[in-house]
Amino acid sequence: MSAVVEAQPSTTAKATLTTRALAFPTETRPHVELRVKDLDRSLVFYQALFNRPPVEVGTAHARFNPYNPAVDFILRADASARARDGHFGIQLKTTTDITKYKDRVEAKGFRAMLEEAETACCFSVANKAWIDDPDGNQWEIFVVTGETTSEVRCGPSCACEAGGCS
Repeated sequence: MSAVVEAQPSTTAKATLTTRALAFPTETRPHVELRVKDLDRSLVFYQALFNRPPVEVGTAHARFNPYNPAVDFILRADASARARDGHFGIQLKTTTDITKYKDRVEAKGFRAMLEEAETACCFSVANKAWIDDPDGNQWEIFVVTGETTSEVRCGPSCACEAGGCS
């Protein structure tokens, strides 16, 4: 017969629950790990997208910790990586900022696949640029310019109806 023993909280564990080792500008930040076929090519793309180099690079991974947007973002080399359903996005404050993102990515040899102006979709009206990473993952770089009261779909001319939104 085995006895059940309750685990006692460790003083070390308590300290790590209240102390964070890394500083970031918000109370929380998302963590994303993305599998990629070509780590070197993906590094070029994400350095342009985040406008900063990775904080860590290994033989099969890289980590970005941009402050704007605040995200813990990891790339893992995986020969079987594939594009995901849906998309990622970065919401900005001005349409001029969309151009800055687009210009940085295009300067590294990638291109905006589709640009939309004042497009009604997903309860909002927005200006957008859609950019694919080397593995086909879609990034929506956008500014909300207005709101709608219903789930208006934008039609076949926008990325949402072309398979980008889910």
